[in-house]
Amino acid sequence: MIVSDRARFVFIHNPKAAGTAVRRTLAPLDDASPAFWKFGFNFRLGRRIDKAHLPLDDLARAFPAAFAKLGAYRSFTFVRNPYQRTRSAFAEWCVRTGRKRKLADPDWARSAFRDYVAALDPTAVRSSPTWIHACPQHLFVFHRGVQACGRVGRTESFEADYRSIADWIGVEPAPPAPLNESARRGGGGRDWYDAASARRVSEFYAADFELFGYDRAGP
Repeated sequence: MIVSDRARFVFIHNPKAAGTAVRRTLAPLDDASPAFWKFGFNFRLGRRIDKAHLPLDDLARAFPAAFAKLGAYRSFTFVRNPYQRTRSAFAEWCVRTGRKRKLADPDWARSAFRDYVAALDPTAVRSSPTWIHACPQHLFVFHRGVQACGRVGRTESFEADYRSIADWIGVEPAPPAPLNESARRGGGGRDWYDAASARRVSEFYAADFELFGYDRAGP
């Protein structure tokens, strides 16, 4: 998350959706740094949080002054096809749980991915730093059923959408930092899905598919 008081904008960092590229580009304008980075225990929420990735409900409760700037400033985020994002979230989960090297084994990765998808839990993905990259994307855009984030770009059209948003928030539309390898390749692991895991992702992220206009037909 970036809060720029100078330029009067807020960037909400939806995990695994071009957030790193935006951060690298707009970091010089971040007036809140390093408040919204790394991990820490938040007493208002009563738990450890990933401060870089805060669903809006958590942001409102834990950092009400920053949340208020969503209404006072221009705010934006990026979203991504849920099928691709889930692959990328799984890879991140492997990193955070010490399984990164195992991803090189296609058979292990395929089996572990399907177990990961089956284990998606509505509470864990909202509150656990280990699972936050799987948090539904609409929770970074809507608060109590109302869109609180002003503009939503797409990873699939990142450069064009970023330039449009840069013009909207009033910053120099310099070329954005390149997407990381995972985002450019669509998350990798195209054969990880089977019918059951595709159906599970389609159901678990039904609101994201609908609200952001992604096709649920299949990965």
